[in-house]
Amino acid sequence: MLGRIFGRYAVEHLAADGKYELAASLLESSGKRFESSPSVANAKRLVYLKLIEKHQNTDPFKFIIYSSRINEQTPQIASSK
Repeated sequence: MLGRIFGRYAVEHLAADGKYELAASLLESSGKRFESSPSVANAKRLVYLKLIEKHQNTDPFKFIIYSSRINEQTPQIASSK
C-alpha cells in the first residue's frame, strides 16, 4: 500500500514539474508492480499524453512509441489519389 502511494506521488510530482521523461522512466521501471492501481494508471496516461503532445510535431518515432505505451490510436495519413 505504501509503495503504491509513494509511486503515484512520485510520478505525479515529476509530471507537475514537467519532467515527463523521468516520470515515464519511473513508470517503466516499476513494471507490473503498480499496474492494477487506477491512480497510477491515470498518472501514466497523463504522462504519456504529455510526451505525445511534446513530440507530435518534432519526432514521429517517439510519438508512435509513446502512443503505443498507453494503447492510443495514431491517426492514419490519408493517401492522395
